Amino acid sequence: MSNYILKEATTQTEPNQIVDLAWKAWHEPYLPSFQLFHPVFGATEADVAAGFQADKERAWSSHSNNPASHWIVVVDPATDEFMGAVQWLIFTGRHSGSRGIGTSLMQWGIDQADKLGLEVFIEASEAGKPLYYKFGMINLMKIEICPEKKNPVINGRSSCTSCFP
Repeated sequence: MSNYILKEATTQTEPNQIVDLAWKAWHEPYLPSFQLFHPVFGATEADVAAGFQADKERAWSSHSNNPASHWIVVVDPATDEFMGAVQWLIFTGRHSGSRGIGTSLMQWGIDQADKLGLEVFIEASEAGKPLYYKFGMINLMKIEICPEKKNPVINGRSSCTSCFP
């Protein structure tokens, strides 16, 4: 990690780069749950481009209008490429594996929570679990999101999500 820079994102171009990274991270391989919070309305390339642009606008608006919002990024100083980011979600590019990017972002979050005396909890993807376990996190329940199903029924009720203790 010593060759990378961890810093706070403060300009509009930085959230745009964060959205670029998020879309790459959750589309290689594709995770359907990504569209729950980053919707694309349609199947054409133009629809995807419109969803991508709308996501960038939402990210900046949400960040700039909330004084409590802090985006932390890890940047490769040789290329200025964003390697990972954290706000409410930690995500890293697939090419960032085993370089300490996720560990650095996670450590920053743990340090901030410790300074403020806050408890930390995680909702993890399967890919993120090894990182969180490394920091002593434990599995309390499993949440399944099934956006590919139309009107799923769980325990006699229509639901898009399910939790298992």
